[in-house]
Amino acid sequence: MSAGSANYRNGIRGTIRALWGGVWSYDQFYDGLSTAIDMGITTAWYEGAAECGIMPADLTPEEKAAMRQAIFHETNYITRLAADVEAGSKANGGKLAPLMARAETWINRYNDIVNRAKLMACEDQKLAWRLGPTRDHCVDCSRLNGRVKRASQWERYDIRPQSPLLACGGWRCLCMLEVTDEPSSKGPLPRLVGP
Repeated sequence: MSAGSANYRNGIRGTIRALWGGVWSYDQFYDGLSTAIDMGITTAWYEGAAECGIMPADLTPEEKAAMRQAIFHETNYITRLAADVEAGSKANGGKLAPLMARAETWINRYNDIVNRAKLMACEDQKLAWRLGPTRDHCVDCSRLNGRVKRASQWERYDIRPQSPLLACGGWRCLCMLEVTDEPSSKGPLPRLVGP
């Protein structure tokens, strides 16, 4: 886990814990989670692009727009999460553990953003699909494991780890795309089975 990923995880978990425990108000939660998302998604994007040798100052307007869109997309879910945390708060007799389990799906967006940034920044660099440290892998991730294609090919077919188009739905997928010097895989990418 990178430092950026750990910070994002702590930010998400900390804001949920603060609202659940009554330490923070709804407004404080919203502001805190918005800040965690903005900083976390930005860091994840920079991390993914850096793996391809692209620094923040070198991002294209399209990459910056995609990063802003990812931040906006995640921010749209704050209100629903806040309502669920308040309904299951300590004051209402709720348990923290189910909310922390839900936080993990938010935290996994970090990996998704790293992979999205790589797909845009690496363009013609080769990326290899690597299985994550989960116990069971879906059929799509298993079939993609070890496949090597240029980033532009992965992006053209909209195939990436954490994608909702994967058989696992992507929400707990820990697979990654890794920059590699391995030879490109022969043939087309396999058709996804999907959820």
